[in-house]
Amino acid sequence: MPGNKNAVTTGEYETIWFDCLTEEEQLLYDKIDTSTLAQVEAGIKFFTFRERRMMERIHSLMSGNQAPGRTYDWT
Repeated sequence: MPGNKNAVTTGEYETIWFDCLTEEEQLLYDKIDTSTLAQVEAGIKFFTFRERRMMERIHSLMSGNQAPGRTYDWT
């Protein structure tokens, strides 16, 4: 596969081409509702979950605990 994938950790900056999608992803591709309203609603829902996770991590850290699912080495 062309391109440097060394820096791909979570995939949010990865370039994806249709012909490189798995068969399952290609089937899901046509089912995505691309209408403006559907995309805005989905974005709001995902950002709400992201904000909730961030707030949980902040609360956990302020309580003197590690954030859920995270390990920190402060040395």
